[in-house]
Amino acid sequence: HVPEGVARQLPRRHGARADAMADPALALERVIGLTSFANCALSAHGSSGEVAYAAGCVVVLYHPKRNRQTRYFRASKAITAIAFSKDGKYLAVGERGHKPAVIVWELKSGRVAAELQSHRYGVSCLAWSPDSTHLVSCGFQHDKMVMLWDWARNRLLGKSRVNQRVHAVDFSWDGTSFVTCGDRHIKWWQVPPPASPAASEQRIASPGIDSLPPP
Repeated sequence: HVPEGVARQLPRRHGARADAMADPALALERVIGLTSFANCALSAHGSSGEVAYAAGCVVVLYHPKRNRQTRYFRASKAITAIAFSKDGKYLAVGERGHKPAVIVWELKSGRVAAELQSHRYGVSCLAWSPDSTHLVSCGFQHDKMVMLWDWARNRLLGKSRVNQRVHAVDFSWDGTSFVTCGDRHIKWWQVPPPASPAASEQRIASPGIDSLPPP
């Protein structure tokens, strides 16, 4: 017996292989265990209070006040980064493995809103801009790429290689820049102006701030 309100079928990622047991009468009731070994694979929703964490290739949404797993989202590879959008409408995850993707789900419908592929080995961390229009993804140690996305248009706005592993990334309050930190570095990046493609090719002269070159 599956308690009402607990069981949820896994929304399938676009292009992912369906479960061998695809019986609509079967639904996942509970996930035991987790693989969130760093802060980047854990995220809290700003209004609902739900916590998202990784369990292999599944994202589990857990409601602490109700002590209940509420929803599940499935990728096709192991999940290493998770982030709720600032407006609370979307959930982004980063995968690890061959040709990993950054997947964006719309929480209300459960559909895949975007699938961004450019990293080579895996995604270590993610960050949303304050208006939820931009998404930054940072690659694993052997990837070392920082990428800025207009995720709704599936468009890579800029990318740059860093020399050290990145452990965390976040935007400034106004969304005009973001900061990465990791092994032996803290680095600020300038977000290219949206209506001026040529301006994104210019280096920012301010000390300690780098521009993000176009892809």
